[in-house]
Amino acid sequence: MEVLATHDEMMRRALFTPCETREQLGRWIRVFLGIHFPDCTVSEESNSNPLDMIWEVYDKARRNDDEDYARVMAYASRGGFKTLGASVLEVLQVLHLRGNVAHMAAVFDQSKKSQEYVRDFFAKPYIRDFRV
Repeated sequence: MEVLATHDEMMRRALFTPCETREQLGRWIRVFLGIHFPDCTVSEESNSNPLDMIWEVYDKARRNDDEDYARVMAYASRGGFKTLGASVLEVLQVLHLRGNVAHMAAVFDQSKKSQEYVRDFFAKPYIRDFRV
């Protein structure tokens, strides 16, 4: 039983530990959210792969040392993980960067889908233990 307690304590600490590398971030997302983002460009019309987009925004927000970094343009086809990636970033903003989140979407259905993702993420093991 003590081994399980140690594992749970480690997982709870890791939940709130900001990621220092892209690889750590990808692992954190897989472990805590159960998502394995493609590590490649998902369509010819895209300008980056989903994990790269999440890492770029997360790392810039985590370091908060670039005054000129105010916006990001990431585009991909439908099903290119844009809404899912933005939802993951919202969770990371709360858990790792201790910030507030406001979500805006181009269309109502997209906003509802993002809310659904975030709600589901906060119901995941370990994360749900800290939801208020």
